[in-house]
Amino acid sequence: MGFFETRVYQVNSKPPTDGLEAAGWRLVYNATPNNEPFFGQAATAPDLYASYSIGIDVKKDGTIADVLPGTPAYDAGLGPQMTILAVDGRVYSADVLSESIAHPRNGKISVIVRNFDSVESREIQYAGGLRYPHLERIPGTRDYLARSWSLKPIKEH
Repeated sequence: MGFFETRVYQVNSKPPTDGLEAAGWRLVYNATPNNEPFFGQAATAPDLYASYSIGIDVKKDGTIADVLPGTPAYDAGLGPQMTILAVDGRVYSADVLSESIAHPRNGKISVIVRNFDSVESREIQYAGGLRYPHLERIPGTRDYLARSWSLKPIKEH
């Protein structure tokens, strides 16, 4: 298969990071929110950015801003413009949903949502914890990324 076929036209579970790794970096996920310019939140960003965990971004008032196809939130039937009213029996807040994502009960997160003029109960199947993307240096490699982006040099380990 050709370059464009594998990197543009096909859906892959892993992003094409070969170039990044050749530059001395790798993409990792952990529970620490990232405020780096490459992955940070814009001025219009949602209050809770959980795209890399359950596949959902939620505004401060509980309105779902976005749901990524093929994620636990999508599989649970959640969609944009629904409003989360409660999470695991508690009134919605970003902190409550974050806590439930970090420590789901038996691999499930129960939500009550308003969907236009109806109220519905949904169950998100998820046990992976909070996930945020980060760039991490690969020890023992040369840092070509900082040089090519004119970033401040990173102290080599």
